[in-house]
Amino acid sequence: RAAIATNAYTGNQNWAAAIQATIDKRHGQGITVSPELTRITTNLVLATQRMATAQASLVDLRGIVTGLGGIPAFASGGTHIGGLRLVGERGPELEYTGPSHIYSNSQTRSMFDTSRLEAELRELRRELAAFKDQSRQLDMATVKNTAKTARTLRNFDVVGLPAERV
Repeated sequence: RAAIATNAYTGNQNWAAAIQATIDKRHGQGITVSPELTRITTNLVLATQRMATAQASLVDLRGIVTGLGGIPAFASGGTHIGGLRLVGERGPELEYTGPSHIYSNSQTRSMFDTSRLEAELRELRRELAAFKDQSRQLDMATVKNTAKTARTLRNFDVVGLPAERV
């Protein structure tokens, strides 16, 4: 428990300490540092301490579950900080992993839901069919007008050009 809490806390604490060192260095150089940055750094340290405490509590609870002969399960989703857990698409299976986040069955189904995509594809197919139909109609009109123009030009060859219009 202590090792996990310490690792989480130490990582973020080191980051906060690096920011604080930069602030102190700038103060030493006569550079004014935003009070907002100082406030954010302080809040980061406090949040890191709270996170470490929460992670330690999760480790304790998992220890209690394990001590009672149980293994944590995540059917409704959640965050697993590592170790043994129950999984299984075809019944219970035991898995040992590092930290992870588990999405519930309904969340996973929602992620893989393709109904909106399928509806959009159906709509695109309808639009494509309408464009093809419109293209066929335009092609037929072009063929008709081209044939009419060809007849008119042949008629000029036989009859001659029409009289000039004013």
